[in-house]
Amino acid sequence: MWAHLLAAVGGVLPGVTADAQRALHGGSNLRDTVLALAVNALAEHATEPVVLVLDDHHVIRDSGCHELLNRLLDAAPDSLRIVVSTRSTPPLHLSRRRAATALSEIGVEDLRLDADEVEALLNGPFALRLTPSQLAAVDERLHGWAAGLALAASSLREDGGRARTDFVAALAQSRRSAAEYLTEEVLDEAAPATRAFLVRTSILDRLIEPLCEAVVGDPKAREILGEIRRSRLFVTVADDDGETLRLHPMFADVLRRELERREPELVPLLHLRASRWFEAQGLSMAAIAHATAAGDGRRAARLLRDRWPALVALHRHATLRRLLDALPPDRGELDGFCEALDVLCLELETGDPELVGPRLRRLVDRRDEPGVAEIIDPLRLSPLHGDVGAALAAGRELWEDARDRPEARLRITAEYGLLLWAAGDPAAARAVIEPRLDRLEAQPSTHMRALAVLSLAALDEGEPKAAAAHARRAVEVMRAGGSWSASGAGLVHVAHGAAMTAVGRLDEAAEALGHAAALARTIPGSIAQATVLLFQARLDLARGDRPRARARAASIRRTLDRFPDVGTLPRRVAEIEEALDEASCPALAGTTPTPAELRVLALLPTDASVADIAAVLHLSPNTVRSHVRRLYRRLGVRSREDAVRIAGARGLLPR
Repeated sequence: MWAHLLAAVGGVLPGVTADAQRALHGGSNLRDTVLALAVNALAEHATEPVVLVLDDHHVIRDSGCHELLNRLLDAAPDSLRIVVSTRSTPPLHLSRRRAATALSEIGVEDLRLDADEVEALLNGPFALRLTPSQLAAVDERLHGWAAGLALAASSLREDGGRARTDFVAALAQSRRSAAEYLTEEVLDEAAPATRAFLVRTSILDRLIEPLCEAVVGDPKAREILGEIRRSRLFVTVADDDGETLRLHPMFADVLRRELERREPELVPLLHLRASRWFEAQGLSMAAIAHATAAGDGRRAARLLRDRWPALVALHRHATLRRLLDALPPDRGELDGFCEALDVLCLELETGDPELVGPRLRRLVDRRDEPGVAEIIDPLRLSPLHGDVGAALAAGRELWEDARDRPEARLRITAEYGLLLWAAGDPAAARAVIEPRLDRLEAQPSTHMRALAVLSLAALDEGEPKAAAAHARRAVEVMRAGGSWSASGAGLVHVAHGAAMTAVGRLDEAAEALGHAAALARTIPGSIAQATVLLFQARLDLARGDRPRARARAASIRRTLDRFPDVGTLPRRVAEIEEALDEASCPALAGTTPTPAELRVLALLPTDASVADIAAVLHLSPNTVRSHVRRLYRRLGVRSREDAVRIAGARGLLPR
């Protein structure tokens, strides 16, 4: 080393280091004689700054060399500048030199090219004429690594027009070139233990001491990671505390290929160890990914069974679908569960009964397989598939079968209640939900749906204030819970909008139904969209916008014709059409109610529901509703409260 150092200085200042060189070849003491002669000569003869560059300092292993270099740094005259280029942190008393402001450091982050510099390099000197998306792909791959960029640019330039027409393939070639560089210049120089450690932990996205120890089985993980951190061996710190490292993506690729080439039999085992570690930490997503990479479909499916409700609640259907698609084929006893989960994803993504229905029916025969029933039972009870009669039959069967299993009943409470409401039995819907409402508070997603159903049921029973209270509570739960599906949120917004219409808060109703419409718009021509249109038409009537209400009613009719059994929707849209017809007859406004209507009017000031009034007067609930609508028209009002107030002022109520 010292012979090369003196020769380099002598090349710049001929003759200056002659004495030091003779002393070196004569066997004089390096530390005391040669070093002193060299330093004195530089101090005396160097009239301009001399820059001494020590490249590849990381290859020096001898502690004596490090000691002499430290002495040179301590004794160096002002005319000498020493530049040390290294891949690892050199043992050169850096802390002391930082404190003395005698040190300037240029690290990995300083050398990393930013996006503008990448473009300037590739489209400037290399003249590749890459598009912004191609430049982004290079930068994402190479992370501003100058050497890697040069290799990529060289490869792309050699490919000529491919740089624009087949960029991905060209970049793949550049990775192979870079891989050769990394293997030759970095990996081959690493100590055997460090090399083995890096290769075997290359399956990990991040290097964390306990994780690495679990995967590699090496109790010296902390020591090796510390050395890697100090060496800056193509790693970056991935967290604030500096404990987690991330490998450069291209270096990680090299390591993984090295692992597959040298120890392919270890790959599944390493992934399995990682999966077990992540599972123990409660990190299910990573555990699933590593189980999948290990080819252990049974383990991955088991982990997915534990995780899927949270993913659905967070509306992460795409993530769920990706995990399902990646699962190895051998899923053991959970094969039916995976099929059911795939159907659930299809339902959440499309809401198309023509796609979901046949697969759902086939899964009924697999209900006894682990995990199947909890997924398909709520789906079977959905009125949104357009066959309310069949769903109601299934719901009654499931409800009866779960007579002695409270948790099973709780699981389908909201769906069964909604189905009963859709079938025209609001009292039964309330009887299903109300006794279980307190227990549902621990499940925000189910709780908010159950409250929404109670609100809709209260409306049908002529209790707008109760409906409004339930709807507002459902909105509170939805906002506080932080986890809900699009269908669940849509139901809450529908109930809220319907209740606000009934109590005369029309602006609030419009806002809520607007949210519901936006969610339902993703499934055009669906029962969900028709239901939103129904309550928007009711709002239009309350606002006096008959043309819009009529247009919505016509749209609902077109949707309903596509389905075999849509429950009470035809009757509900008929009520809107009837109200439109009545509204077109101005003769009703201001006229005196009929005796039958007066009998209904007399009961409106009470807390009696529509069903109660019907029972007292020996009428059907539909007849009562028809009388109420005509009363509203005669009195020029839009709500029960206003009807009572105006009727009282006109002396129409019994004293």
